[in-house]
Order: sequence, then C-alpha cells, then structure tokens
Amino acid sequence: MPLFGNALAGAAGSGGGDFSIERSLRLDRSTSAYLLRQPSGAGTSTTTCTISLWAKACEPKTSGQNLFFAGTHGNNGFRLRFGQGGEIRAQLYNTSGSLVINAKSLEEYHDPMAWFHYLISINTSLSTASDRVRVYKNGTEVTYNSPTYPPQNEPVVINSDINHYIGAQRDQNTQPAEFFHGMIAEFHCVDGQAKGPLDFGEFTDDGVWRPIKYNGTHGTNGFYLDFKMTVVLLPWDTMLPVATILRPTIFQFQI
Repeated sequence: MPLFGNALAGAAGSGGGDFSIERSLRLDRSTSAYLLRQPSGAGTSTTTCTISLWAKACEPKTSGQNLFFAGTHGNNGFRLRFGQGGEIRAQLYNTSGSLVINAKSLEEYHDPMAWFHYLISINTSLSTASDRVRVYKNGTEVTYNSPTYPPQNEPVVINSDINHYIGAQRDQNTQPAEFFHGMIAEFHCVDGQAKGPLDFGEFTDDGVWRPIKYNGTHGTNGFYLDFKMTVVLLPWDTMLPVATILRPTIFQFQI
C-alpha cells in the first residue's frame, strides 16, 4: 500500500531561502499501489506540458515500472517508465497505436539507494523536432538512444480529461498494471508550459543537483503533490476501499 514517509533527497533553496523536501510517497509493487486522477474537462494545452519529480527506484533494473501514465491503455497514451536495463523512457503512443515519442536514455541507473530528479518537458508545436520533447536527469539532458520525436503539433494526452496514474499504467483490460516499486517526492504536472530544470532545481558549488521551490503556475489541469497530506478512508465499492488525498481532493490512491 502507499505510505507517506520522510524523503531522503537533499534539499536547498534559491534566492537565499532554504527549501526542504519533507515527505515522500512509498509505492509497493507487491501490493499494486498507485495514484489515480481523471480531470473533469479539457486542459490549458494539448501540445505543451511538463512533468517533474524526484524518485528512488528500489528495483531499478526491473522492466515495466511506470512512474507516470496518462491514457486509455499502454499502447494509447503517454508513459514515463524504467526499462529493463535501468534506462528512463518517455513514450507517447497515439490513438492509432503508433509510437510517436520514444525518448530513451542511453544511460542506465542502477543505484537503488539514490534519489534522482526527472524532468520531461514537451512542446510539440516547436519547429525543430528534437526540441519538442526533452528529458533531464538531475538537471542535465540525457543522452538519447535512437530517439523518436513527434510530428509538429502532435496532441499529448497529459492534462486532458483522461485517466492519469502515478506508479502504474492502464492495461488493455482497463486495469492498473506494471507498478513502480520505490519512492516519489515533489511531483509537479504543469499544463500549458514547457519548463526547464532550473525551474525546479539548482547545482551547488560542488556540482550536486538539489531541489528548489517551484514558483510557477500549474495551469488548468496541472497539479502539485508534496505528500504532506491528510488521508481518510472512504468506500469504493463492496469489495475495495479507496483512500482520498484531501489536497487536492480529486486524487485517489488504490490500497
């Protein structure tokens, strides 16, 4: 089940003020834990968005672990996941099932004790194909392994009125699947803006990447989860309970 605990990421601030990541969410793959949200209407943009989060993967070389997914099922939607080798992958399948974004890192991340910051910045309206999707790890753009860039103005389902998962994706039978095993902190989803890493972090004088407070907006369907939330159990149906996070109330997580 999901558990709230202390984040182990280092933290600092910008502009002379300190910023601390105080809490994180632990997701246990063995219990099929995940977060779920469905916006009630259209978002700010169909082409432009940003995902930013800190994550610690307890099983980084286990394939099929989804940090984030938005769509109807695995071959119709966007997903941010780890591959079998520990590489990070940002992928978008369009409504025809074609893979139109495949931004996969050449680097592999194997340290189950380390926190990493991942940032996915998307703006498919840009004229240069390689600028339309960018993936950063700890403030630096990754080296891509044979990337596929989207056509100009390709719709991106993130922040549309569709299921959004944290820690899982949706399978062909509309069930959650391919669960993440690890911890997540400071989750930002920005609707209508393609942000860069310096909006969320900074390098110390020693070259260490650390978080800062995000001072921007999140758009119509964007959101921010700091996991410092009160949780209350509510009935789901006759078989399964559901826990609703009270800020924002539109989020639920399955237990």
